[in-house]
Amino acid sequence: MRAQLKLSCAIFLLALVCRIPAVPVSPVWDEFLLDTTPCYMPAEIDQQKPAVATCGSGSLVVWEHTLEHVDIFASRVSQDGIVQDTFGFPVSAALSTQRCPAIAYDGTNYLAVWHDYRRGDTPDVYAARVSPSGQVIDSSGIAVSLAPGFQQYPALAFGGQYFLAVWQDYRNGDSSDVYGARLDRSGNVLDPSGIVISSAATSQWYPAVAFDGSNFLVVWQDKRQGNYYDIYGTRVSQDGMVLDPEGIHISRAANSQRRPALCFNGENYVVVWQDRRNGPDNDIYFARVDRSGQVLDSAGLPVCVWGNNQERPAIAYDGTNCLIVWQDFRSGDSADVYGARIDRFGNVLDPGGFAVAAMGDTQLAPAVVFNGQDYLCVWQDRRSRTVYQDCFTRVTMAGEVLNPAGTPVLLAANAQHEPAVADWDRDGKKDLMLGTEAGYINLYMNQGTDAEPAFQTYTNVSAGGSPIYLNRVNPYVVDLDQDGKRDLVCGANDGYVRFYRNTGSDTNPTLAAEVLLTNLSSTPIMPSGTAYGSRLGFCDWNNDGYLDFLISGYDGLVELWLGVPLTGTQERSARIPRAGLLVSPTIGRTFRFECSAPRDPTRLSIFDASGRLVRDLSLGSGNSLTWNADCPPGLYLCRFASGEQVLTQRLVVTK
Repeated sequence: MRAQLKLSCAIFLLALVCRIPAVPVSPVWDEFLLDTTPCYMPAEIDQQKPAVATCGSGSLVVWEHTLEHVDIFASRVSQDGIVQDTFGFPVSAALSTQRCPAIAYDGTNYLAVWHDYRRGDTPDVYAARVSPSGQVIDSSGIAVSLAPGFQQYPALAFGGQYFLAVWQDYRNGDSSDVYGARLDRSGNVLDPSGIVISSAATSQWYPAVAFDGSNFLVVWQDKRQGNYYDIYGTRVSQDGMVLDPEGIHISRAANSQRRPALCFNGENYVVVWQDRRNGPDNDIYFARVDRSGQVLDSAGLPVCVWGNNQERPAIAYDGTNCLIVWQDFRSGDSADVYGARIDRFGNVLDPGGFAVAAMGDTQLAPAVVFNGQDYLCVWQDRRSRTVYQDCFTRVTMAGEVLNPAGTPVLLAANAQHEPAVADWDRDGKKDLMLGTEAGYINLYMNQGTDAEPAFQTYTNVSAGGSPIYLNRVNPYVVDLDQDGKRDLVCGANDGYVRFYRNTGSDTNPTLAAEVLLTNLSSTPIMPSGTAYGSRLGFCDWNNDGYLDFLISGYDGLVELWLGVPLTGTQERSARIPRAGLLVSPTIGRTFRFECSAPRDPTRLSIFDASGRLVRDLSLGSGNSLTWNADCPPGLYLCRFASGEQVLTQRLVVTK
């Protein structure tokens, strides 16, 4: 059966000519070469528990990276907030699971630590050095502690000549203690049996550590006093001596105090924690501790006592003040990230705090560092409502949030179902569109070159003034109405095909509200099998100069609709203007190219037999060019691109 179709906006007719099973077919096309350089795109990834350190000119973010199993990944972020490793790189991808990373910088390299299940069901502590250029120096990892039982939740600081890693440790039974070990800049573990930092009665959990120029201060939550946790600490010298073996009681307020974090502000340590002294909800409190271990604010000072829970604080120092950040449930069941600055005298400069990230759904587990220019705050974010992705923003020393929407640490952390490549703004460089599981279309503008594209951040593609939102959206860029401006056509999980006309310009597209593609009876076009999951494409299948349409659904069959010309004055056919390429001769060392393009910008490129770009040739006046081949003898391919059309010609370069 044959059926005629049309766009509801009456552009052209299509005739269904066949349904093709989803097996390889071999239509006759122009010759082509495959680009042999791989481009890695992430699948659906869960990113949690970020940590961050700085080398001064940039920062390194590490996190739990869940794909097939949980690994430790990292990405560099420049001082100006540019992601330098858009897909991240593995710090540890050992067998089984790696969790809860921490990171510090020694003036030459970063050191990341984490707890690691590669040896079985009880985790150990492992580490690896990473250079500021992103090279993982210890790809197999450094075993920091292989003691019996669980070693987990490590923290890390660098001071003097050594790193001090600390963790909670179950080697002595069911109650956890705090142990530590020093590592030198070469990654050598100086205390392979561990340093006993606290083995008091009951449990000590979640240690944190900082350095004051002479000694380290380790803090943790401690249950030795009864049913509730307090905050304790001890100083540790650079040679690994525990200076306060009984511990320093930093907070002994009513109910529990948990999850401490700390930094050194040039004069004193500032220790911050979540606190339940005021009732069942957590607030944020802090206290200063001097170099001798004396607690200067024994009652604790409030940072934020807003309603609901404020939890999991982190802190950094900028040379003048400290910034404390935390996850905050003041708005309801979903957390945001809030922050507040405090000065050296313990004064809170932002009472109640300010929103660092409040983008809907949940933002959790913030970490923060001062990069020499601004604070870099990173958190795990679930605004996509599918998986967590790590995002960051910068906060100035004055407390201004520079990017309230946040920037993803990875190019794309949600499921990226359908990529589309097109020069969206006609600047001569290919751009990237990705349809997502969350339903949006992410547009990444090329920050690099056409030969070496670089993608940093994305914007959501909008139509009719609102972001396009379609479950499992499949974008396709094509000048469907043949007015010289590329439009957008989208398939989606519901099976419908939507057309978004470009009402702006070809260099600055503006998309109108959606219009469904329908047949002549005004019935929406859908895959005729399952009618779900429309995936589509446009081409001139039979080379007659008219756009043809391919659509498939979840049944695995592909339907081919051939474009046919329209008659009458109110409807016009989608006739494709043809481009041409003449090369003379095709064998030799000097080649003459004659190119014709009716309207679109053109590009002439030479590739070798492996698909590597050899030359981009600039066309002179009249679209003609003589090229004296300055490359080794062999087989080459000339590729002429004009708008959506690509023509190719083999060349043989002789000696």
